[in-house]
Amino acid sequence: MTGFRTSIGVCTGMLLAALAAVPATGTTLYVSPTGDDGWEGSRARPLATLQGARDRIRQDRVRNARNEAYAVLFADGEYALEAPVAFDPEDSGTADAPVRYAAARGARPLFFGGRRLPRFKAGADGVWRARIDPALRFEQLYINGRRAVRARSPNRFYYYMLAPVAYGVDPLTGRLADLSRRAFTADRADIAPLAGKSRAELSNVVVRVFHAWEVSQARVQEVDAASGRVVATASTPWPYFYWKSYLPRYQLENFVEALDEAGEWYLDGEGVLSYLPLPGERIERVEAVAPVTSAFLHVRGDALAGRWITDLAFEGLTFAYTAYALPANGQGDGQAAVSQPAAVELDGVRRIAFRDCTFSHLGTHGIWFRKGCRESELTRCRITDIGGGAVRVGDSKWSKEELPERLTGRIVVDNNILQTGGRVFPGATGVWIGHASDVRVTHNDIGDFFYTGVSMGWTWGYRETATHRNTIAFNHIHHIGQGVLSDMGGTYTLGLSEGSAISNNHIHDVYSYDYTGRGGWGLYTDEGSAGMVYENNLVHHVKTGCIHQHYGKENVFRNNILAFSMNGQIQRSRIEPHTTVIITNNIIYWDNTSAAFWRGYAGAEGTVTDVVVNANTYWNLAGIASNAFNGGTWEAWRAAGQDARSQIADPRFKNPAKGDFRFRWRSPAVKAGFRPFDADRAGVYGSRAWRRLAERLRPAPLCFAPEPPRFVIRRLDDDFDSLPLKAAFPNVTTHVEKKGDGLAVTDEAAFSGRQSLKVQDAEGLTHAYNPHFTFGCAFSNTVVENRFAVRMGAGAEFFTEWRDYPAGGGNAYRTGPCLIFRSGTITARTRVKRSDGTVGGGEVKVAELPADTWAKVTVTAMLGGGDTGRWSVTVVRAGQPPVTVSDLRMASGDFEAMEWLGFCSTATRSAAYYLDDFVFGEKKKE
Repeated sequence: MTGFRTSIGVCTGMLLAALAAVPATGTTLYVSPTGDDGWEGSRARPLATLQGARDRIRQDRVRNARNEAYAVLFADGEYALEAPVAFDPEDSGTADAPVRYAAARGARPLFFGGRRLPRFKAGADGVWRARIDPALRFEQLYINGRRAVRARSPNRFYYYMLAPVAYGVDPLTGRLADLSRRAFTADRADIAPLAGKSRAELSNVVVRVFHAWEVSQARVQEVDAASGRVVATASTPWPYFYWKSYLPRYQLENFVEALDEAGEWYLDGEGVLSYLPLPGERIERVEAVAPVTSAFLHVRGDALAGRWITDLAFEGLTFAYTAYALPANGQGDGQAAVSQPAAVELDGVRRIAFRDCTFSHLGTHGIWFRKGCRESELTRCRITDIGGGAVRVGDSKWSKEELPERLTGRIVVDNNILQTGGRVFPGATGVWIGHASDVRVTHNDIGDFFYTGVSMGWTWGYRETATHRNTIAFNHIHHIGQGVLSDMGGTYTLGLSEGSAISNNHIHDVYSYDYTGRGGWGLYTDEGSAGMVYENNLVHHVKTGCIHQHYGKENVFRNNILAFSMNGQIQRSRIEPHTTVIITNNIIYWDNTSAAFWRGYAGAEGTVTDVVVNANTYWNLAGIASNAFNGGTWEAWRAAGQDARSQIADPRFKNPAKGDFRFRWRSPAVKAGFRPFDADRAGVYGSRAWRRLAERLRPAPLCFAPEPPRFVIRRLDDDFDSLPLKAAFPNVTTHVEKKGDGLAVTDEAAFSGRQSLKVQDAEGLTHAYNPHFTFGCAFSNTVVENRFAVRMGAGAEFFTEWRDYPAGGGNAYRTGPCLIFRSGTITARTRVKRSDGTVGGGEVKVAELPADTWAKVTVTAMLGGGDTGRWSVTVVRAGQPPVTVSDLRMASGDFEAMEWLGFCSTATRSAAYYLDDFVFGEKKKE
C-alpha cells in the first residue's frame, strides 16, 4: 500500500488486484456493514454506507483543498439502500486522481434495495399469509430470489376484448369523450370477479393491454358487468382496436379472485400478504423480499452547462432489488418502454466505469447512459431479472442545435451478461441506443427478452440524426420475442446511421406474435435505416425472416449465414426510387415451403428494381418452391436481373439441425467466395466460470398462443349525432392522406338530426381510392342489409363494395354487391345475361341522384354459395317514388360470404359527400 495515506488497516478484505492501476498517491477509505458514517473510514473505524463514503470524500476535499485519488473499499456484507445515492460534479475524480468504489479483495458487497418481510403462516385453504405494515405498498415480490407473479387472470395467455368503445360518458368527468384508448367491451364471464367492487377496489386492479410491439398498463376506473364495458383510468398510445384483424389481448392483475395458481401473490389494503406456494416450497425456508428503493445510483452532471462528473469507477459491487409503482395515470410508451427510468442513471459524465458489477431484481431498466455521457464503459457486468431493458445509451430527444461533444457517445458495453428482461415492461429491449454515436456493443450475452435484442436509432425516416458509427459486434442474442410481441428483431434499427456496422453476431430463437402487427426477424432495418453494413452474422431459427428491410437506403448484407426461418427467409417491404438494400455473398438455408425472397406488401409480385441481390447460395432441404423468389420461379427471378452469379447448392454444413454451421470439405458456398467465420467468438469471453454463467440461462419453453378470434363487426347503427364534431367514424378503419382530404363528423349537413359523416376528397392524392373506410365482418347463408342516407356534393363520386376472401389467404378477393355513385347517377356493378345467353360483368343503372339531394339507400343481399346469392337495392328520395332493382347477381360468381365492406371516394378534385343514419348487419326478421 506504499504511497497511500491509510489511516487504518483492513476491514474484512484487501484491495482488488486492479488497484495497481491507481496512481501512486491517494487515500483509501474502508466501508463495512458494521461501520459508522461518523467514523473516519479507517480499517479499525470504517464507514457504514456508500453515501457516507461519498460525503467523507467531499469533506476531505473541503478540508485539504487538494486533488487526490480515492479508493473506497467495501467489505463483504449487506448495505441497505432505501433511496438512490446521488453523485454530483463535486464528487468527480480526474484522469490523474480517479475515485473508485470497489469491493475489497475477496468480498462481494451487496447493496440491498429491498425489505425482508415477516414470515408466512399457512392457512387451511393452502394460502400462506403474512401481516405487514399497511403503509408498505409494493407491486413486485420476490420469494427466495425468484420474481413471483402478482395475482393475474388468465393464468395462461390472454383474455380478448370483444368490441371497441369509441365514445361514451367518461366516468372521470361525466362528459362525452373519446374512450377508444381507455375502454372496451369484455366477455362478461372474464370480468365477473370485478362485478360489485367499489371504485376504490377497482383502482387497485390493473389492466395490461398487449399492442403489437408494446404493452400498456392502467388501473381500472369502472366496470359495467351488465354490458361488459371496462374503462381504464389512463389512455394508451393507440386505440385498443388500432389493429382490427384480430381481437386485442389483455390481462387483469391484482385482485384477490385472481390468486388461483401456485406462485402468485396478492397484497390487500389492510396489509395482509397472501401467497400460493409452489410445489416443494417449505414455509420455514421461504424468504419474501419487497423492493423499496426506486433506483440505486443517480450520477447527474450537466453537459450543457459544462458541469461534468468525471473519473468515477464502480467495481465488484452487487446491487439488488428496485421497485416500480404504476403511476395514477398509468404507463404506455410508443416503443421500447422509452420513457421509463433506470436503476442507474447517468447524465453529463465522462470516464465513468462499471466493472465486474451485478444488478438484479430490478423494477425498471438497468443502467442508462442518458444525456451528455462520453468515454464511459460497462464491462464484465451482469444485469438480470429486469423490469425493463438492461442497458440504454443516449436520449430519446435531440435537436440539431446540440453541440456534438455534448451528445452521448464513445460508450463501451462489452463482455456483459444481460438476461431475463421485460418483466414489468415487455416492450423494453436488451440494449437500446437512442441519439448516440461511436457506441460499441460487443461480446455481450443478450437473452430472454420479449421485444428486441439490440435497438439502434430513434429517428423515423430520412431526417438528420445523431446516430453514427456505432458497432454491434460479437454478441450472442437469443430467445427474443418468445411469441409475445411483434415487429421486432434480434437487432433493430431506425433512421440514418452512416458508418455503423452489425457484424459477427450469433442471433437465434427470435419469435413473434403475428396477429396484431407482424414480424420476428433476425436483422431488421426499420423506417429510414441507412448506411449500415451487416457482415459475418449467423442468424437462425426465427419467425418471419432472417432479414427484413422495411425501407431504407443502401444497407449492405454480406457474408451472413441465414437459416431456418419459419415464414420467409428475406423480406423487403417498401419499394423506393433508390437502391434500398444490397444482399450479396450470403448463404440462405431453410427447410420449409416459404419464400427465399419476398415483398411484404400487397401486389408483391413483379420485377424488383431497387435492390441488388447477387452471389448468394440458396439451399432448401424441402426443395425450392416455384414461387420462392418474389412470387415467381428461380429462372424468372434471374431473368429479371437478380442473383445472376448466385447458385442453388448445398453449402455442406456439418450439422445445422443441431446448430453446427461449420463447413465440411469442398463446400460449394466457400468455393463461390463465402468467407467462413467463427460464430463461437460471439458472446462473453474470459474465465470458464464467466462463460458458463452466461450459458446457465434457461428461458421458458416457447409456446405460441392459440390464434385469437377475428375482429368482425356484427352490427353498426350510427346517426353521428352523439359524436363530437370532427370525430372519426367509430369502430371502422379509416384511410386519409391528410392532403386536404378527410373523413369526419360534421354539422354542415344532416339527413336526420344535426350531424352526418363528411367524406372530403382532394386533388393530388397518392391513391385514387382515398379517403375511404372499411370494416371486417363475417356473414354467410343469411340476409345482410346496409342502409344509409347519402348526399353528393358537386363533383363527388365514390363506390361501396362487399367482399369475401378465399380460404387460401392472400390478397385476392371476390366481390358481391357493388354500387357506384358518380355524375348524378347510382349504378350497380353486377353480372348480366348477354344476348348470346352467357353471363358476364356489367352495370345496371339504379336511380338518379342530383347534387346536394339526400337519398335513402338500402342494399340487401341473400348470401349463398354456387352463384345462388342475389342482391337488391332500393333508393328513396323526398317527393319521388321508391326505386328498387332486385335479383342482381354478385359481381363475382363465386362470392359466397361477406367478410369486408368498404366506402371508397374516387373523385380527382376537391369534392365531398355525406353519409347519415348508417345501419349495417344481419337483416332483422319482420
